[in-house]
Amino acid sequence: MRQATKPGILKGRRERFVAEYLRDLSPADAYLRAGYRVASRRTARSAAQRLLTNVAVRAAIARAQAARRDLLDLDADGVVRRFHSLYLLAVTTGDLSAAAAALQNVARLLGLYDRSKPVAPRYTPADVDRLRDELRVAGFEIPPSPPRIDPENDPIQ
Repeated sequence: MRQATKPGILKGRRERFVAEYLRDLSPADAYLRAGYRVASRRTARSAAQRLLTNVAVRAAIARAQAARRDLLDLDADGVVRRFHSLYLLAVTTGDLSAAAAALQNVARLLGLYDRSKPVAPRYTPADVDRLRDELRVAGFEIPPSPPRIDPENDPIQ
């Protein structure tokens, strides 16, 4: 006969699932690492999603994430500021790919993206300009772009 546990207290594989989920936020991987045995990764993903709807599991994850935020002294504004700093560093070093990635994260965190539209994996100069304009509208000070190289006249090629 199974023993009832107190609400909010996890034991065994559920407790292990929470710890594993917090490693990389991958439900299926956490499910498998926690010791659950399933026939396929698809089944693991489905079972993990079901486990994530468990009130005690969600509460344990929320408590652990709050403890991490407190330990690191992080909040949403701080994360946005740090991404903005990374963007500025990337622009000054001429790393447009890193600059665009930082801008994408800032824009996502500020809710500037339409989540129904997929984000292109490669960024064109027009993408960088668009993101820069969106961030200016949101109140960020954006330095000028580094000079662009015309692919037709690129001396390195």
